[in-house]
Amino acid sequence: MDYTQQKDKLKLEIKNLLDDKQVNEANKKMDELESLEMAYAKEMTAAANMAAFQMPEYVDLKAKDCKIQIERKEDTMSNELKIFSVDSAEYRMAWIKNLQGKELSTDEMVAMDSGSSSAGAVIPTVTQNKIIEKMIKLAPMIGEVDLMQIPGYVKIPVESTVNDAALHTENAAITASGDTLTYISLAGFEICKTLQISATVQTMSIDAFEDWITSNIARSMANPIENYIINGTGSSQPKGADAAETWTDGTNAVQWASSSKLADADITELISLLPARYDANAKFLIKKTFWQQVMPIRDDSKYKIVTETADGYLIHGYPVLHSDKVADNVFFLADWKEAIKANLSRPINIESDKSAGFTSNSIIWRGDCIFDCAPVPGSIVKSAATIPSSDSGK
Repeated sequence: MDYTQQKDKLKLEIKNLLDDKQVNEANKKMDELESLEMAYAKEMTAAANMAAFQMPEYVDLKAKDCKIQIERKEDTMSNELKIFSVDSAEYRMAWIKNLQGKELSTDEMVAMDSGSSSAGAVIPTVTQNKIIEKMIKLAPMIGEVDLMQIPGYVKIPVESTVNDAALHTENAAITASGDTLTYISLAGFEICKTLQISATVQTMSIDAFEDWITSNIARSMANPIENYIINGTGSSQPKGADAAETWTDGTNAVQWASSSKLADADITELISLLPARYDANAKFLIKKTFWQQVMPIRDDSKYKIVTETADGYLIHGYPVLHSDKVADNVFFLADWKEAIKANLSRPINIESDKSAGFTSNSIIWRGDCIFDCAPVPGSIVKSAATIPSSDSGK
């Protein structure tokens, strides 16, 4: 068996051992592979040195002043097993090649094994961040809310009743105030998307394929997640802004007659209903109503209530967020970081399957995550042309 055959045999044995999670045995085979490669390198170097001394017969050996210096270099190889994490460039390369269905080198197989969890190969940190960044561009509300990535069930304490500090009489006993906490509980709902494309995707470069897969998964996942943040009912699905409260005109909501146009007084009243502690970072959330109803409004001095800046639009100084998930004739005002708590209990991951597309010579990719969100009571106010009297906060 020649060198190439021995090398291929050892690489196959290493791959099989890593697949079976027999890391120690795989390390031994890697030592054998490195010894084989080192012996081969020495053999090649020795042959090169001998060839260098074989002078043709016509060479003038009298040229004694001519000195020939041969420098011999040996490649140094380390027997230390490399450990890779999901943050390493090597793991990212191996993960993407594996997703494409390409053959992995020995080091790439080790990188995949090092970065895998009991649930399988975890998405590289760089790739995960690219998906989140693209999702925020497509659905800005994902970047506005308090989005965590905590595995499992999450219970977040939030203030309910907070009493002010009081004057204290010197030496008198201090009576504790009756402050209370409530909790936002986040579980998890699966959100999945599949993509199917010809196996020719295997010919794409690493960077091109990563850009293609992250763009498609981000586009598919961003829409439903933003919709749940805004319109989720909380019944067998995440709970969003529209289901935050029992909406009551004049208390936490402003209703204007559907037969008439929205007025400046309606907007200023809504601003007055937002608790002061949320005022500094509050933003309007609106879409079609902004262009149809708000933009034409003028105050008593006939000035526009909307101003345009380099970053977007302001209504009475409050920034405006646009989302086509907001219903017509409806808009909200809140400090969204404080108002909506969200969690990816299992971050977005991507897996591939060749067998499902065997007859069409295609590969199917599946992106999935586990997501939940819920509003903080008393942190959002709503304006609408119609507020149902039967609204029970869902």
